[in-house]
Amino acid sequence: MRILSVAGSQEQLDASPLLSLALRERGVAEVVFNAAPPDDSDTDGEETGRLLPAIEAAVLAEQPDAVLVFGDGNSTLAGALAAAKLLVPVVHVGAGLRSHDRRSPEELNCALVDRLADLLFCPTETAVANLAAEGITEGVHLVGDVAGDPKAAAKAADLLTTMSSDE
Repeated sequence: MRILSVAGSQEQLDASPLLSLALRERGVAEVVFNAAPPDDSDTDGEETGRLLPAIEAAVLAEQPDAVLVFGDGNSTLAGALAAAKLLVPVVHVGAGLRSHDRRSPEELNCALVDRLADLLFCPTETAVANLAAEGITEGVHLVGDVAGDPKAAAKAADLLTTMSSDE
């Protein structure tokens, strides 16, 4: 199995080491696409628009079995959208987290990514409940904090590898 992980911030890169280790232990090859924005600040739309073709090219070049996205940034949305358009399964780490502030770009990103995702890894029961309230119940898994808990990372890795064998 081959995974393309899209990380667009230091926070997202920090969230991935335990999960990356758990994936390697299961024989999963992971390629990390660093989607960190340049120092000059774009608008959210400009940044997402700039990232989309770059991530799409990476998906086409790497031919992953799934694209792993983290959190709620513009790279998360661009990664999920690129993968979904190319019919590559999307795995969202941090699914279901809501601020309930529709003025927040991150709130919109997370809600849209959750609708595109095939596997939704939730850190809390509240996140699972948020998704259920939005009518999203398929592919939802309470895994815990994959950034800080090796057991949560192992559970997420197991679910991801099971997804591959189910297809």
